[in-house]
Amino acid sequence: DIAVDAENLALAIRGLKDIFIRRNFNDGVIFGHAKDGNLHFITSVDLDDAKGVRNYEGMMYDLSDMTLGEFNGSLKAEHGTGRNMAAFVETEWGGPIYEIMWNVKSLTDPLNILNPDVLLSRDKKIHMNDLKPMPRVHEEVDKCIECGFCERICPSRGLTLTPRQRIAVMRESKINPIPEADLNAFNYSVNETCATDGLCEIECPVNINTGTMVKSLRNDPNSKYVIVNYFKNNFRTAVSFIRAGIRTGQFFEKIFGSTFIRKITAWINSIFKAQLPFWPKNGFKIASSFNLDFHPNPEYIIFPSCASRVLAADVTGTSASEYLAKIALKAGIKVKIPEDYPDLCCGMAFDSRGHKSIGEEMRMKLMNRFRNESEMGRTPIVLDMSPCTQFLKQEASDLTILDSVQFIQGMRDRLEFEPSNESIFVHPVCSSQKMETAQDLIDLAKMCSKTVETTVEPFCCGTGGDRSIRFPELPQNAVDQLMDKISSKKGISSSRTCELGLQESTSIEFSSIEALVYGAIKK
Repeated sequence: DIAVDAENLALAIRGLKDIFIRRNFNDGVIFGHAKDGNLHFITSVDLDDAKGVRNYEGMMYDLSDMTLGEFNGSLKAEHGTGRNMAAFVETEWGGPIYEIMWNVKSLTDPLNILNPDVLLSRDKKIHMNDLKPMPRVHEEVDKCIECGFCERICPSRGLTLTPRQRIAVMRESKINPIPEADLNAFNYSVNETCATDGLCEIECPVNINTGTMVKSLRNDPNSKYVIVNYFKNNFRTAVSFIRAGIRTGQFFEKIFGSTFIRKITAWINSIFKAQLPFWPKNGFKIASSFNLDFHPNPEYIIFPSCASRVLAADVTGTSASEYLAKIALKAGIKVKIPEDYPDLCCGMAFDSRGHKSIGEEMRMKLMNRFRNESEMGRTPIVLDMSPCTQFLKQEASDLTILDSVQFIQGMRDRLEFEPSNESIFVHPVCSSQKMETAQDLIDLAKMCSKTVETTVEPFCCGTGGDRSIRFPELPQNAVDQLMDKISSKKGISSSRTCELGLQESTSIEFSSIEALVYGAIKK
């Protein structure tokens, strides 16, 4: 920022605009404080080629000449001096005063080790040295200026990299390709330990979702994996296969114990490069099948997510979708579940694993089914997994898609609750935070329990679908940062996979919000 006498402000604005035109900065934006004669400006600087560097150099000299020579102003007003202005400090203050500054610097820092060349520099080209190139790596992150606002909320902070660091590493890899010996470490740090849930997008001033870039690294453009294509075309069989795998693990767990099974699966995980999961410390609880009487002309359609078809919402073995249907029936609301739901999936599980085209195919198939089932959007559709809800809502303007939290909130006045004395920890998952339903989740928990705990700030638990049971160190790192003051022994959320990951990395027993609400309804 610069400052001139207030009566010269209009001339300075015109002069700054002329500099932008002369140096080809056509997107320059000027703002400031008129009464103080203070001007700030922002413009895009391309340092990737020689012409862009020359334009930048010329702009800096023109700015100095105008501010100091024409208006006898100041090159800094509110912002501090840095390398960008260090070359012009002597011009602004004159040689004698500049030498006094250097004397003070030498007395306090005789070895010149404190920010050398940042405030004071003998190098009149210091602002042109070591320019940081920002090569294009992905359209989602190319506008990142590496400010770091995203870092505090990232679950891999302190474990591997933050979003800011992932972007910086990707840019560096464009300049200097990653050595083959470091490819595994690169993949682990940039790709495998990113949850890709995109909570960084909320913190970023320009809404960058670094997870989108990371998903592109996982993307297989051809999606020709035989097993993946088989699962796409036989999804009911795929879910049955997963359930059978868990039952097999439970059988051996009864014989050999959970510690032994965990060690065996950890060994298998290492052989297959984390493509197969660890066995959780507390094992899995499979959701039981259910048969309820559904109405032929429903007010709402409930779609059971893949996770709730496999994993129970609590220790009873009841699924989140069954609890949701039972809550609706108690509220006198007519619901139904599509008969062919076992063959359908929102596609997010495929998308997050890198099979983007298959994920999109699955999503479109489900959306078309929703349109038919809902009479082209007349009947709202309810999902029991917040991540699935958010994934589908992004491109479903012609349909009314509700998260189970929103659905239950809408019928709470039809229900009578008996809140328990047991303290409950509430974790709004990333998708819940992005859909702005986090407070609804907390409010529902308060209807069910007299004592509700949350973390001071919302956070990403690092689960990322099945990432918590493939890279358990990721959710462990996430909770270590924020969960130290939570005393509750039971917790709830609105994503079964996140609940599994949190239960794995804490001493808290997690269940779904649907289970908590159903248990609190007055009998």
